[in-house]
Amino acid sequence: MEKSKKSFITTGAMAFMTAAAIISLRGLPLMAAEEMTMFFYIAFATIFFLLLLLVFVLARQYYFHKRIKEMIVVTRSILDGEKRQIFSTKEDELGTLSYEINQLASMYDKSQIKYENELFVKKQLISNLSHDVRTPLVSVIGYLEAIVENRIDGEQKDDYIDTAYQKAILLQSLQVLY
Repeated sequence: MEKSKKSFITTGAMAFMTAAAIISLRGLPLMAAEEMTMFFYIAFATIFFLLLLLVFVLARQYYFHKRIKEMIVVTRSILDGEKRQIFSTKEDELGTLSYEINQLASMYDKSQIKYENELFVKKQLISNLSHDVRTPLVSVIGYLEAIVENRIDGEQKDDYIDTAYQKAILLQSLQVLY
């Protein structure tokens, strides 16, 4: 019996006879040759369809995997500072994901530009503040050095003290502004 099961797998006329023998041994009514042929055609068509479906699914999986790998490469290059985009003509989930990544990259670029502009403005402000503070401070130091070193006397000394005081007030007002 085991041998007849193995021989059932073979193809052609032998398979038909073996299958008929197995069916008749089990007490089932013997199928007509036409019914057996139709059965094999249907079985073959089913197996062929399933194989075709399997090939289609595997090809689709390969295509999606390939697109995802490309998206990862482009995303990494965007994070490294390159200005790139993911191009997708498909309107599927990966196409939507590509669009969203492109939107994020665009927002990131805009925020980087805004950050760099703000940094430039802060540097300018510090530079201007430094200049505005240094100029009166240098004047105050110069006037006070002249007084301490006794390079001036009398009425001129009072003028220097008054000027140093005015510059110190100016410095104080600059501190309030910034």
